[in-house]
Amino acid sequence: MKALLVALFLTLTLASTDCEDKIEFSPSSDTYEFTLANLPYPQDFLEPILTSQILYAHHDHHHQTYYDKLNSYIAEEADLQDDTLLELVKGATNDESLQKYAGGAYNHNFYWWVLTNPTCAQGQPSGSLYEAIVNTWGSFSDFQTAFDDSSTSLFGSGWTWLCVNESFGLEIRNTANQINPMMQVDGSMCYPILANDIWEHAYYLKYMWDRASYIDAFWKIIDWDIVENFYENYASQLKGVPL
Repeated sequence: MKALLVALFLTLTLASTDCEDKIEFSPSSDTYEFTLANLPYPQDFLEPILTSQILYAHHDHHHQTYYDKLNSYIAEEADLQDDTLLELVKGATNDESLQKYAGGAYNHNFYWWVLTNPTCAQGQPSGSLYEAIVNTWGSFSDFQTAFDDSSTSLFGSGWTWLCVNESFGLEIRNTANQINPMMQVDGSMCYPILANDIWEHAYYLKYMWDRASYIDAFWKIIDWDIVENFYENYASQLKGVPL
């Protein structure tokens, strides 16, 4: 019986940490009526950093709500019904409803994609992105410190981003609520390649009031392969990721 239980435990453990459980990224050109996609991996894939309970609440309920409200809004805006989610985000500068609903839908899509199981995470990027980070901050460690400091300094709910500005340089930016750097609400255009969700619903069911521990743990589940993809194929060409 003991051997059987050990075998079952190993089977379950291996099943939840198979790096191939994350599907390959595919760009989206969907327009209204929008449908929330499944997570790109099983709900337990980010364990133990983010629990399946967190992902269930965050994706299936919070994220779904943004899609529901976006569709309700777009239903009354015929001139927006042929726009992709990316186009809605980029056009949301003066539209607070799009900032909230399109931003909430897009930002969460982005967040799910840049995460992976801790056993699959690469620890740091490579190639041109790594070089750009070192050229900007001096070292990868200094970049991590700057990103953490920015996340920690964000008051209330919002996001911390690594993005490419219109001069092709890397920047770390904070945005409030569901604002995305491509909306040009809090500054000039900046094309995201990495995001951390600093809303309490992203972490509270495990970390509660200890936001600092969540921010620190975030580095253990970054999928640098997809971040490099977003950098090389989109942001470095001053294009947004079509999600």
